[in-house]
Amino acid sequence: MDQIRFGKFLAALRRREGLTQEALGKKLGVTNKTISRWENGNYMPDIEMIGLLAGIFGISTDELLNGTEQKDVKNRSPVKKNNAVLDSAMFSLAEKKAFYIRKWRRDHIALYVVLFIVAIASIMIPVLLHQTAWLALVPIVLFIEKGYLHNRMMIYVEDHLYGQNIEK
Repeated sequence: MDQIRFGKFLAALRRREGLTQEALGKKLGVTNKTISRWENGNYMPDIEMIGLLAGIFGISTDELLNGTEQKDVKNRSPVKKNNAVLDSAMFSLAEKKAFYIRKWRRDHIALYVVLFIVAIASIMIPVLLHQTAWLALVPIVLFIEKGYLHNRMMIYVEDHLYGQNIEK
């Protein structure tokens, strides 16, 4: 398999569908840099991504991996039935859910850092100013904020997990 030819073919398919690298990345749950690396021939997508890419572009995995589209569409084998290895390598729903939870947390690490800083500051400032009455509100505010972040994460996970990808 020729990575350069695969990358050029992937780029051509993406352009033909009118997708940007970022838009294709959002559909697959990867960054536009990852798409760029695939198209430049620096990296190859994993087996699950090959199946997803073939499905997005409506071609078989063989065509995608060979970097050529079959002229005779009637003889094209369906994406899902084309490769037994591909079917057995697909991730389970629980694995996909765990992946998107990790991805959301990694992409939103700044929120967790800010939440931690606010927690420390909201505890330290009243103590330093000898106004400890405010300390009772800190756990309530942190609990509400954590609930909000968890809710946003689960919305993101469900949108990607069930293929809705609702843009907000």
